[in-house]
Amino acid sequence: MAVDRELLAASRIPWVHRRRIGRWRAYWRTNVFVMLHPAHLAEEMERPVSLSDAQRFRHVTVLLAFVPLAAWSDWFAEHQLHLSLGHEPRFELGWVLEYVVFAMAAFSLWLFLLMVSGAGSYFFHPRRLPIIRQNRGVALSYYACAPLAWVFVPATLLLGTLFSDADFGGFERKIVVWSALMAGVTCGLTVLWFWVGLVLMLRHTTGCGRTRAIALAIYLPLVWAVSLVICWTITAGVVFVALVILSLR
Repeated sequence: MAVDRELLAASRIPWVHRRRIGRWRAYWRTNVFVMLHPAHLAEEMERPVSLSDAQRFRHVTVLLAFVPLAAWSDWFAEHQLHLSLGHEPRFELGWVLEYVVFAMAAFSLWLFLLMVSGAGSYFFHPRRLPIIRQNRGVALSYYACAPLAWVFVPATLLLGTLFSDADFGGFERKIVVWSALMAGVTCGLTVLWFWVGLVLMLRHTTGCGRTRAIALAIYLPLVWAVSLVICWTITAGVVFVALVILSLR
């Protein structure tokens, strides 16, 4: 039988072929492939894996997770928390500082998602593997962040809370409660899928033992919590500085 070595060496990751099949289609095909077939994705360790392609996929995923969360957070801050540093027309400094606070909050959210999506990569390059396989493992770990792109589902369900301050009857209030409940469930499933998928990816790509996989499972929630604290501290620091500036007027 004739062996087509070029075909065997070709990547099965749709994102790699995005110029041929289209970026949007390639992204979502890769997303589903990563989420449903992590073991097949791990087989790409036997083929060349581009780190730059994996990074681009990671950044697109972060963007898709960032946009709905930033939009919902902005609405919540404006209409529920009534966060304002000055709304009077003559108070131009208050407007400027408010935009600075929102911009920094958006940056902190983006930074948090970026840190979360790449935190697990440190476990994917054990020294016992050759350098080329270590690089492939790190690249494949970036694809494992695919579930984060589905954050738009709980963010959309949270739109039901738009009516939380309205004086509706029992039926409408049940809609609000159920939308908030389903948003929490789907958000939890997204995080759980990402967490479990990353651990499974580690086992399949590096062939590590249970100890290393358990260490990653413990490490991920801890580093996510630390990342959240860091990003929240950045935003809180900017808010504090803005309030100090306003108090001096």
